Amino acid sequence: MFAAFADDRVALIDTASERTISYRGLNEEVQAIAATFAGPKSVFFLFVRNTMNSVLAYLAALEAGHAVVLLDHGLKREFALELLGIYRPEYIYLDAPEVQAPPPGYLSMSMQFYGRQRDGDEVAPHRDLMMLLSTSGSTGSPKFVRLSRENVTDNASAIVGSLRIGRADRAITNLPLHYSYGMSVLNSHLMAGASVVVSDASVLEARFWDALRKHEVTSLAGVPYTYQMLERVGFASMDLPQVRKMTQAGGKMYEGLVRRFNDLMVARGGELYVMYGQAEASPRISCVPPERFAEKIGSAGIALPGGTLAIRTPEGITTAPNVEGEVIYSGRNVMMGYAEKRSDTGLGDTYGDTLFTGDLGYLDGERFLYLVGRSKRITKLFGLRVSLDDVERMLSRLGAVAAVGSADRLHVYHEPSDVKTAEAARKQLARDLQVPVDAVAFHVLEKLPTMSNGKIDYQALDATHGDRA
Repeated sequence: MFAAFADDRVALIDTASERTISYRGLNEEVQAIAATFAGPKSVFFLFVRNTMNSVLAYLAALEAGHAVVLLDHGLKREFALELLGIYRPEYIYLDAPEVQAPPPGYLSMSMQFYGRQRDGDEVAPHRDLMMLLSTSGSTGSPKFVRLSRENVTDNASAIVGSLRIGRADRAITNLPLHYSYGMSVLNSHLMAGASVVVSDASVLEARFWDALRKHEVTSLAGVPYTYQMLERVGFASMDLPQVRKMTQAGGKMYEGLVRRFNDLMVARGGELYVMYGQAEASPRISCVPPERFAEKIGSAGIALPGGTLAIRTPEGITTAPNVEGEVIYSGRNVMMGYAEKRSDTGLGDTYGDTLFTGDLGYLDGERFLYLVGRSKRITKLFGLRVSLDDVERMLSRLGAVAAVGSADRLHVYHEPSDVKTAEAARKQLARDLQVPVDAVAFHVLEKLPTMSNGKIDYQALDATHGDRA
């Protein structure tokens, strides 16, 4: 990922220790750690945080050629133990200094690494398998996306080109490393010979902004909720001339919010890149070139170099303009397939190079993609199909909102706002959807639940709303 560089330019900056590592030093450290795990290709679980140690462990596991599984260090213990039982990794990295004893069945090695002997009847990971990414990072789902080295490196290279990442760029790890978007920020910047500031602070913390200014970060990445938080902390009024690039993925951002940040970046001589992707695509699929933003407002962009987009309808697959259906993506970054147990890690490519995304959208005459919702983000109210994504868009003036459905009732969760405004919005929504007002319930939460990757945790909301009024 970064082996092409071996000079004294800065690769990583650790905000916790204020330590700086050059590309030459990074190569040396990673190779030294990787030597600890020399041997047959194995499954390597990494429970990571946004720390320098986690980054080094990740890069060393890749350098050693193992099948790397990135996981949240905060995963519930019962979920973690279940995954260990299903996948039986030979190696574990646990970025949790408070842990005094190794997990059951493992021996302590060094630097929070643990290992065990492989059982004779266990399947060895396929030679092409480089990484497994969780499809549900906070629930401990045993279902992972299987990615090859070609998948990951091809996508990182396409991202470098699409986002025009150069050696002068400097990113910061405000997105979790175990989240595919956060991983891709690290991968792409190291591939480009740029630098990355390693920080575990969120955009709501003063120390994040202190680090951003001190280390002259030039690029910020975020999901839609991140941008809502940036508005909350007054990003528009901050004096940050060095921030020249902002990137957004992880879900469709409301048009008004996109416009405001694009206008802000243009006024500052910078650029906003709106992207679309899925973990199954390693993870990026498309991007809107900043110079086309004004005329393509609302678009998720064109396919990254080497990829193609199409639309599947009941009549077949098409690239004709303005035909709505399921978004189809083809490219070398499409996953090898899924894994749900240890034996699946031994499989080769069972999926091919075409991904059926499950997202709904259409292409315009220049093959710019426009997303209109997700097939699974649909609920029924009195027999009517209602897009929950559309509901959230309609209520965007309330700020951060999340919509979920249950048995002829629509539940909208929002953070504190004016009571009269919220009630008026509830009644208007019912009228717009042509359903009784009682079918729409609004709930105020101090803060919407989010997963470790910053996305709204709809599963948590599903578990709480039931059929209450």
